[in-house]
Amino acid sequence: MDDLDHVLNYLREEYSYRVWALVGHSRGSRWTIARLMWIGANAAFQYVLFRDRSIPIIVNVSGRFRSELLRTRIEEWYPGGLQSGSYIEKWSLPGGRYRERRTPADEIISLSSTDNKLGTLLC
Repeated sequence: MDDLDHVLNYLREEYSYRVWALVGHSRGSRWTIARLMWIGANAAFQYVLFRDRSIPIIVNVSGRFRSELLRTRIEEWYPGGLQSGSYIEKWSLPGGRYRERRTPADEIISLSSTDNKLGTLLC
């Protein structure tokens, strides 16, 4: 959040900008490209809640409001998958090949435990 402090303070002091909104994507991570700051939605909620209540709008792009459904649905569709240590998705490709993506079980459990309802407290 210190990075966000620096960027917002710079915009306010250097250009006299009034910050109207903070946009966070999914859980995301923080990184800077040119003059844009990309942060996770949870970081956006936490920043406004704990550091800067003057920002009136928070936008959570592509976030799961009911994140607990992620684990519930994976356990329903792929019984025992999380107990094996990872969730595996496979896609068929032309020529009989396939692509596979493994997501560690602890990451899915962490994602599904995130309470995105925090944003409703700011209303």
